[in-house]
Amino acid sequence: MPTNSTKTIPYDGSQFLADPVDQADALNDALDSGSAAVVAIALRDIAKARGMTEVAKKVGITRAGLYKALSGDGDPKLSTFVALLAALNIKLKAEPAKESPKRRAGSPITKVGRQRVIRSSVADGKPRKISIAKRGVSTKASDKKAA
Repeated sequence: MPTNSTKTIPYDGSQFLADPVDQADALNDALDSGSAAVVAIALRDIAKARGMTEVAKKVGITRAGLYKALSGDGDPKLSTFVALLAALNIKLKAEPAKESPKRRAGSPITKVGRQRVIRSSVADGKPRKISIAKRGVSTKASDKKAA
């Protein structure tokens, strides 16, 4: 009885990432996974597609160091991650998740009872005004005059 032997080769995702749009899509998919290992591997594939040696020089680490940082087991420092994004000319943008988890105590928006919502924020280290409004009741001066 003949045996079927299949020869496998390691998958190299970098061969499919020549276009910057494809690279951005791959990184977005990796970020959506929530796995640091998947993000690192996606960044490695993107760096490989652009030329690992050149990217490593721009980041300021050795080629071997970049491979190590972007392995599935690697855990690059934040400064390396930021430098890598700059070297790859990739911009990350944060946006709220579709379903935000419940806010913790001390968050900028805190419910007080059923009728009031307290909102406060801090910008540039300086506290801003705190406004208290009843739900369904306008706090605009023009609306108060009309009532």
